[in-house]
Amino acid sequence: MIQRTAPTSNDFRVFQVALVGAEQKDQITFNRLLGITRYRARRYQLIPVATDLKMETAIQALIQSDIVILNINNPEAILFWSRVASKIPEQRKRPVLRITREKNITSNSSLTISWPINPTRVIQILDRYTVDHLNFIPEFEIGGKGADNVVPLPVSSTSAPSRSHCPQTGAQRKALVADDSLAVRRQLEIEFERMGCELTVVADGEAALAAAQQTHYDIIFLDVIMPGLDGYSVCKSIRRTELNRKTPVVMLTSKSSHFDRIKGKLSGCDTYLTKPINHNEFCSVTEQHFQD
Repeated sequence: MIQRTAPTSNDFRVFQVALVGAEQKDQITFNRLLGITRYRARRYQLIPVATDLKMETAIQALIQSDIVILNINNPEAILFWSRVASKIPEQRKRPVLRITREKNITSNSSLTISWPINPTRVIQILDRYTVDHLNFIPEFEIGGKGADNVVPLPVSSTSAPSRSHCPQTGAQRKALVADDSLAVRRQLEIEFERMGCELTVVADGEAALAAAQQTHYDIIFLDVIMPGLDGYSVCKSIRRTELNRKTPVVMLTSKSSHFDRIKGKLSGCDTYLTKPINHNEFCSVTEQHFQD
């Protein structure tokens, strides 16, 4: 197993989150919530923006922010935003997240945060936002069991990986991911969520086999080395199930030797992805099997 070297400052990125028009108690709640990300590679730092700030100060704070969250239950906040939004430089304009206490909101759920706050849901929304709107595509290291062992790819017009060719499913596809690495599971959750897939995520081979015996999937990702049953054993067993004997199986491995490929072929897998998982390679493999 590859051991992760000590992280450097280049392994982390802090995203500034402007919270516009929130009450002080809500600011405290958000500050505590974002504080749990301080040990992650993708971190969030709160910038409270009051509606009585001077225009110049408010604009400067918003320009420095990567993500803006607007309290749409505060009329003063909405009026304030209508005045300052046009002053923000075009290159810094991005979709605004909204926070509300209203129920049954029908607007885009990926841009809406509801009270009462669900910390996991909020972090998922922020993580997805950094992928979709800030081109922060994480690449995961093998061997780490931490909450977010990632090395961010450079963000620029030339180096940011293309996301346009990643398949967008019509009828909702179902995918199964089995990997004992929390970091890998989180990356694939982000990838499949953006594709609109229904995803089942498990951490060991027994759970993967149990899921495959109960549900038909359009694609299955199996880590080669997992607690209990390894990926090869799970794949052999899946090929004997009625629901998934013909489902494409992708093996996730830290190395792909000739011997590994022979074992994979004998077990019935269709292809390999080498970890750290590359975003474009993931899209290429998934697109290929979804078109078959």
